[in-house]
Amino acid sequence: MERGGGTVALIGMGPSITSYLTETLTQEYQPNHCDEVWAINMSANVIRHDVVIWMDNLADQEDFKPGLFAALRSYGTPVLTTKATRSVVPNSYDFPIDEVTALSMPIFGKPYFNNGVAMAIAYAIWKGVKTLKMYGCDFTYPNRNYAEGGRGCTEAWMALASASGMQIVLPESTSLFDAVEVGKGVYGYAEQPIINMPDGSKYDPTTLKMTPPHEAVEKEVIMEETGEVVAEYKPEDSSPKKRKTKDAVQRRIPRANGSAAAVAGSAGIHG
Repeated sequence: MERGGGTVALIGMGPSITSYLTETLTQEYQPNHCDEVWAINMSANVIRHDVVIWMDNLADQEDFKPGLFAALRSYGTPVLTTKATRSVVPNSYDFPIDEVTALSMPIFGKPYFNNGVAMAIAYAIWKGVKTLKMYGCDFTYPNRNYAEGGRGCTEAWMALASASGMQIVLPESTSLFDAVEVGKGVYGYAEQPIINMPDGSKYDPTTLKMTPPHEAVEKEVIMEETGEVVAEYKPEDSSPKKRKTKDAVQRRIPRANGSAAAVAGSAGIHG
């Protein structure tokens, strides 16, 4: 992939990795699902991938994971890591820490990288990726008294990516941005509002669903007390609809503006 374009599927090891399987283990699969697959750590063992992102010291880890690193060498795909160690993984490459720190400093005042997923997002911004689909990048889990550190950092980089013009796509089952907590709605409202978007779409915060303008049907209701005319929103029944499983439904994070990611350079993905 050249800098300044394309769709990347970023695969972590969390529960929402099953959404990637749902979308790809189907007869409806299309080759344009993504241009490249970036695997975080051990997800490379089960997912066909183009790049492995392994943000740990390769030499130290090989001492207690020799079998794992033998497998990593056998895949033959580029491994992006903190320090390329060709004696351990011949196809390892240095993570561009200088370049992504230049992105981080004006916003966060420091190199704000405390986990591999956040670093992968920063890398995607630097590469000019247009669409980033994230699977298995979960840090907290519903109904479990367990959480991994790094969610705040990851969500901060997701917001920065979106503001930079990148389209981020999340599976419905992820805990990022509380996506899995359907029904809670907007804080403080006893009765949740249907939110009118600038383009005429209607957003329901209890279902996290957006109804586009052409599907929205408005019915005028005369209020007896004041005679004021108000619009009552009712979504149009657009049956027949294609049936989707819960995990196959994706949620897109709105960008700060409608622009696509900036086209920058023509260097290869690993250069």
